[in-house]
Amino acid sequence: MNRSTQAPNRAWTLVGVVALVATAGVVAGAALGSGAAQEPGGGTAVGFAAAVCLAGSLGGWLLARWPAAMPARRVAQGLAGTAVRLFVPLFALAWLQAAAPGLRGAGAGKWLLIFYLALLAVDIFLTIIEGFLPGKNAGEIPKN
Repeated sequence: MNRSTQAPNRAWTLVGVVALVATAGVVAGAALGSGAAQEPGGGTAVGFAAAVCLAGSLGGWLLARWPAAMPARRVAQGLAGTAVRLFVPLFALAWLQAAAPGLRGAGAGKWLLIFYLALLAVDIFLTIIEGFLPGKNAGEIPKN
């Protein structure tokens, strides 16, 4: 079994964390600035959605970037990161439908979708850009 010699770039991991937190802050600011805070429970709904989606997104980002020596583990970690990123907001949405009529009525489901898509777009962008960083896979010849 081949061992991977590449560990995730810790600086890029930190850049990702900062970018995800900043995106959540910008979307929350835009949501509150657009009048969500004037609706009954709107500020709480935005805060709930921001916290849930940010927790899932950060958990998925960090889990997918955890150092692993074997390529198979890297793939498993990537899939686990995707599952965390997806299922945390989905479980929150299910909870809203079952047990939180106040938050549901304030539009928390809508805000969950908006935060999820914004953070997913940033995560995808960061993952794509990482492949173009200088020194990444430079001059490396794949070996079996």
